[in-house]
Amino acid sequence: LCASLSSNQSLTFIVQSFFSLGAVSAVELEKTFCRAKNAQPSPTGALVALGFAGNTLGVEGGKELARYTHQSYTLTRLDAARNGFGSAAGVALAGAIRMNRGLVYLDLSQNCLGSKAGRAIALALRENETLTSLEAADNGFGPDVLRDFSTSLGVAPQLIFLGLAKIPFGVQSFEGGSSAGIGEVLGGALAKNRTLTSLDLSGGTGLKSIDVLGLLAGFAENRSLVHVNLDDVEFDDACVLHLTNSLDRQRRRVRTNARPVSRGTAAAALMNYGGLAESRISEGLVSVSLKNCHLGARAGPVAAGALISLP
Repeated sequence: LCASLSSNQSLTFIVQSFFSLGAVSAVELEKTFCRAKNAQPSPTGALVALGFAGNTLGVEGGKELARYTHQSYTLTRLDAARNGFGSAAGVALAGAIRMNRGLVYLDLSQNCLGSKAGRAIALALRENETLTSLEAADNGFGPDVLRDFSTSLGVAPQLIFLGLAKIPFGVQSFEGGSSAGIGEVLGGALAKNRTLTSLDLSGGTGLKSIDVLGLLAGFAENRSLVHVNLDDVEFDDACVLHLTNSLDRQRRRVRTNARPVSRGTAAAALMNYGGLAESRISEGLVSVSLKNCHLGARAGPVAAGALISLP
């Protein structure tokens, strides 16, 4: 594979997922990519996408991938999920995120990154100017990582999708700090953010009802979110009431600000990152997923009544 890539002058997209390449192969691939980058440039030979999910690249492989991402000026999409990178490689990848000026989509889910790498990645978003979609689910981040991501949402105006599913943010962590007030922190960030269109907090985040209340307060003030996934999040009657109030405020704002949109304008807008354009047209949540939230006999009908009234 590396020998073939060395002489190729036209390949722009590589998907080599679930082949168990391992760290040694990652080192050879990184060398190959760098040789190609330093060779005579070809108008069609710029590598723009890599799909390396499920290849057990490990710590060293992750560091090599970070080195290439740092140096690449053409890579826009990187899928590196399920590679067992660990904390050290995660920190290296955070450095690559901070310096890279072309990456648009990055998937680092299920890589055992831990809180140290999670905080480094969240901080890197504040300096990155191009990344619009980050999937970082199931990485064992602690509560302090969510605090850092919340702060970054206020200074990373390019981000439109953030995936933080299956991460126990609401659980007290020695490594990741205190979970107190974590929902209010994220809710405050969402209230100010004007670009994020999709947020995934599903899958047992450990957020308590009080955290959910803080989060929902942010939804009520947000002007850009279109899709929110809260599957498996703990809801009580108060949370459902706040959710319905948030949806009602969205409904009234949409109807107050409703304006005719021509087919041409809508079609042109949807060509630009889809979800972002959709939020600009609708100015309100389009979908909220609440699977396995155990809303209860009283809360369920309340939520259903609010949803029926939405435009």
